[in-house]
Amino acid sequence: WKVESGPNVLRHTGKEKGRIATEKEYGDFELILDVRPSKEAKEVTVSLRGEKGLKARLDKAMARGKWTRHVFEVKGDAVTQSTEGGALTT
Repeated sequence: WKVESGPNVLRHTGKEKGRIATEKEYGDFELILDVRPSKEAKEVTVSLRGEKGLKARLDKAMARGKWTRHVFEVKGDAVTQSTEGGALTT
């Protein structure tokens, strides 16, 4: 991961698995990700409550090589995920 200019901008090169985590736990939260997976990417998974907690796979809701915005609203064990193409609730 690399910090770039601008507010809250992190970039992953995609050469290795990219993991980023917080040091402390949080309650309910909203996470906004703008994702542009490489054309070679096999999957993109977001862990929302730690490595063994809630996860969301972005594979079906993204186009390889194109930017897609994903918004996650996490309330307890419930996740609402919306993308530019619609909303999914898990």
